[in-house]
Amino acid sequence: MEDKIHVIDGGVTAARGFQAAGLAAGIKKGGKKDMAMIYSEKPCVCAGTFTTNVVKAAPVKWDQKVVEESSSAQAVVCNSGIANACTGQEGYNACRSTAQAAAQALGIPADSVLVASTGVIGQQLPVPTLEEGVKNLDYDYRYCEKGSGRGDRAFRKESYYRRYVQRIRNDPSEYVYHAFFYHYRCRD
Repeated sequence: MEDKIHVIDGGVTAARGFQAAGLAAGIKKGGKKDMAMIYSEKPCVCAGTFTTNVVKAAPVKWDQKVVEESSSAQAVVCNSGIANACTGQEGYNACRSTAQAAAQALGIPADSVLVASTGVIGQQLPVPTLEEGVKNLDYDYRYCEKGSGRGDRAFRKESYYRRYVQRIRNDPSEYVYHAFFYHYRCRD
């Protein structure tokens, strides 16, 4: 049975039950968007592949724990500007605080929240800024105009491009898979 791949409109929120928001929380200078949250109304089966490197950023460690110990995930909170890498226990605690803030705002368990960070390595994340950002993201996706671009704009860079793919099997009784991809353009 041959799989068909179709590029679809609607992005990360094209699948029913997914919502996304993005905003400028104040992690980056100049009022640039730097936080995003994707939320699923229902718990999702999650899986991951993780580096075998001894050095792992705090979000990698947090997400690895969620994938290995939880039965599902329901939200992803992302920030750009500070990578939360090489930050030790304080960085891991920032992941926990972010997940707890999202869990409280969304009414879901903290161990169902994945976190991601990109940016400067070695700097600590401003936890109060993250927590306030999560509250504002919750408000944004619940009460503002919905649209998949709201979440991805927090991470749009010239060096990245996005692709939304929906995998549909020939058998209509099969599940429909929805994925959100960021691809880094390698330059020589």
